[in-house]
Amino acid sequence: MLVGVGREGTIREVLVATPLGRRDTMPLKLPNPKRTKCRRFCACGEIVSQDRAVLKWLSDQEGKVLRGRFGTSPNVWYLQVSFGPSGKHFHVDAFAKEAFGKSPPKEAPSAKEIRESLTALKGQRINVRVSGVYQVQETELPDFIRSTMVEGRAGDVSLKTAGGRFGVEGAPIDELRWSMGTAGQARIELAARTTMTIGDSYLQDCCSLLDAVFAVLFPRD
Repeated sequence: MLVGVGREGTIREVLVATPLGRRDTMPLKLPNPKRTKCRRFCACGEIVSQDRAVLKWLSDQEGKVLRGRFGTSPNVWYLQVSFGPSGKHFHVDAFAKEAFGKSPPKEAPSAKEIRESLTALKGQRINVRVSGVYQVQETELPDFIRSTMVEGRAGDVSLKTAGGRFGVEGAPIDELRWSMGTAGQARIELAARTTMTIGDSYLQDCCSLLDAVFAVLFPRD
């Protein structure tokens, strides 16, 4: 296996023998934490394929859970890949190192197998639901969220809106959830459904789908 690490955390040359018998160079491009506020996202989908070799390989992976560490500091991501019972299910959880605070995972042994899995599925279409988590300051919340934040009292009991959910139409995303945390921080979760092609930029594409909407909803001054 030949591995070359390029700018922005791109693992540029990974020569593997894929489970489908091909030899392929599978780049793995990672989201750049300097360009996104998303520190955790999930891509949960079903492979759209009539290729018997692909479907057989997916069936053979059923129940597997793979974990791996990718990239070089400061652009480090931890991936967890799993395969569901449908025979077409492909699930990726991605965590930026910052998502773990001071306690990132000490072991992530399956990076090679994850690269092989993505290589095996390269070029396949996937119906996928992508959801991502962002952290913003309470002062950055837009008016449509602020307008739902109310306080009240019932006798000696005080009440305050701590979070909510919006259904969304007319945008790539279909759901927005928010909740207040500590120290004036708010957690924002965006979710979208789409169909895309798995390739070397699959992880970037998933993150960028959410980032584009986040930039509209939470514009920088």
